[in-house]
Amino acid sequence: MGSFLSPDPTRIIAKRIILTGHPFKVHKKTATIRYMFFNRDDIEYFKSVELHTKFGRVGHITEALGTKGYFKAHFDGPFQQIDTVCMNLYKRQYPKVSLSIESIGMRKVADEIVERGVQASGSTCRDR
Repeated sequence: MGSFLSPDPTRIIAKRIILTGHPFKVHKKTATIRYMFFNRDDIEYFKSVELHTKFGRVGHITEALGTKGYFKAHFDGPFQQIDTVCMNLYKRQYPKVSLSIESIGMRKVADEIVERGVQASGSTCRDR
């Protein structure tokens, strides 16, 4: 199922990927998160991206801890141990251009008809 929107080339199509992590330690509004990243470089790269939780808390990465991908995050309210931390990442997708064999074949037939000067209104390829 689904729906078809117009194939407008100015339309921006974005694919969303959600990275998730789990709290390791929690202290009021600050939590140590693991399993979202696995090295320090990734944490530094995504430090400016906003975090959110399944229970609706919003936060940000404050610092990376060690080299194993753990980091500290600060949230807007009290954080619970059972919560899951999420990060939305978006990537632009470009529409796939596909020319089917039938459309290419029909174009060649139409070009031949124009070149020969034959009118296409009453004749078909089978009539010849």
